[in-house]
This record gives sequence, structure tokens and C-alpha cells, in this order.
Amino acid sequence: MKLKILSNLLILIFIIQFLIVPASAEEQIIFDFFYEGECGTCLENKEIIDQISSEEKYSDYVTFNYKDKANDADAAEEYETVYYPIFNEQHSFPLSFVVIKNQTNETLISEPTNLNYEYLTGILDTYLAGIESNSTPGFEILFLFAGIFIIFLLKKKHK
Repeated sequence: MKLKILSNLLILIFIIQFLIVPASAEEQIIFDFFYEGECGTCLENKEIIDQISSEEKYSDYVTFNYKDKANDADAAEEYETVYYPIFNEQHSFPLSFVVIKNQTNETLISEPTNLNYEYLTGILDTYLAGIESNSTPGFEILFLFAGIFIIFLLKKKHK
């Protein structure tokens, strides 16, 4: 009787393990690129963002948003309410900047020298590594196999 209960419990754990996807695996990274119309630096930065957004390794996890503060009212309002106060404190008003965020973190990149391919992909890769490390099967799988092995031994002993 105890063996049957243990068997059913381990089967239930197995089913739950594979039906429930960890929240971090569903986590989406948001990459917001704010820029000011057709300014020269903004267009140069946009080319870098285009290059990054076309990379396949980001396609499953990263949503790239282009937010033109000069021509998009929603982008302008978001800038005014969320980011303008931050820049006002720093006495710095960049024409273009990037915000990379997920459910728990937000990284604001406004330093012009950091708006380059290497720096931005490094930050994205850090966010991506957090998702991948949280969605990799680990202890749960080991526990499952140990449970199956124990059931096998108990059944063999009872024969």
C-alpha cells in the first residue's frame, strides 16, 4: 500500500514538474530605444539597435521597441513622466537612450559612449543568462530519477 502511494506521489511530481513552466522562462526582456526624430546621432544609434534586434539569439526573449519622442505622443509622454525626472536630476538630456528591463530589473543606458554594440549586447546577454539559468532543469530532474530508482528497488524487494 505504501509503495503504491509513493509511486503515485512521484508520478504526480513528475507531471507537475513538466506542466508548470518556471515564471522566469516565460519572462520577456523589453528593450526600449528612445530617440529624437531624425537627429544624426539617433540614426547612428538606430543602426546599432537594428543590428542587435536582427540577431536570432534574441528573437525568443527580447521585444525591441523604437520610441520616437519627437513624433510619437505615447513615447513623448512616457519620456516626460518616467525618464525626464531622472535626467533632470543628472542635468543630462540625451537625444537617445536605451532602457532594458524585465519583471525584476531595469537598466537605463544614456551615456553616449555606452550606446554601442558590445556594451548593449553585453547587458542583453546578462539578462538572457538569467532567463536561461532559471529555466534549465536541475535538482528537480535529479529528484525525479532518484524517486524512480527507489520505486524500482522497492518493487524488486517485494517480489
